[in-house]
Amino acid sequence: AYSPDGIRWTAESRNPLIPFGDTQSVPLWDPQRRSYLGFVRTGPPNIRGIARIESRDFVHWSPKVTIFKPGEDKLDQPFRSVPYGMKVLPYAGCFIGLINMYNWETLGPIPKDKLFQDKVNVQMAFSRNGITWNRVGSNGVIPFADLSKDLDWETIARKQVFLQYGKHKKEWDWGQLYAYQAPVVFNDRIWIYYTGLGSRHWSNYHGDDRPPKSGIGLATLRLDGFVSADAPQEGGYLVTPPLLFDGHCLELNIDVSGMGGARVEIQDESGQPISG
Repeated sequence: AYSPDGIRWTAESRNPLIPFGDTQSVPLWDPQRRSYLGFVRTGPPNIRGIARIESRDFVHWSPKVTIFKPGEDKLDQPFRSVPYGMKVLPYAGCFIGLINMYNWETLGPIPKDKLFQDKVNVQMAFSRNGITWNRVGSNGVIPFADLSKDLDWETIARKQVFLQYGKHKKEWDWGQLYAYQAPVVFNDRIWIYYTGLGSRHWSNYHGDDRPPKSGIGLATLRLDGFVSADAPQEGGYLVTPPLLFDGHCLELNIDVSGMGGARVEIQDESGQPISG
């Protein structure tokens, strides 16, 4: 639909324009490709996965291309996690994806030692072009090659959560979190608004409040602070991959409180310091 003022709307005569998807569709403008992108449910049939579509005029859309299939990776198997939708933020020439991840769907009784079941948290994805995407964990991008390896995926999945729901039945957002489209960059902070619910997904089967109590929450984070490299208290070092750089200033985003400070050098491709 179209509106000149955000109040009065006229429906597009050729609706529906986008292949079927029942919830959490996300459109945005890609300034580099000069086209509209949409991140929607995969299907048909309508299943919990994430697909990408593209349009030059917001009317004629490409077929769906699947980005994340539900539960395909070993990363998602420990908690039977499936993507419920993904909000996308164009950021510094790249794209940050906030995946609303649904964990362990169930209608049956939930044991006290498995209170993660039937809840939704927010995880992260990353893309340089909006087409190919990587999952992101506590140590940054998870290489595709690692997703098929036999690793401690339960620990990795626990550490992977970007926005976690609150304490079970003690905080207002204890059951489900859904990030909004899109985060706001303001001064030196990133503001992420989200819906929080004090119930599980199938609340009517689990004896939770009906209708669920809900509200809008705000999570904030330092500029560029989506992931970080952390050193032990006694200090450490980090070497970046080779970078192509044609600017006049490099900025280091680091917190050295309690550690004394940081020293920096620029190296050539062979790892030798460049004089001066």
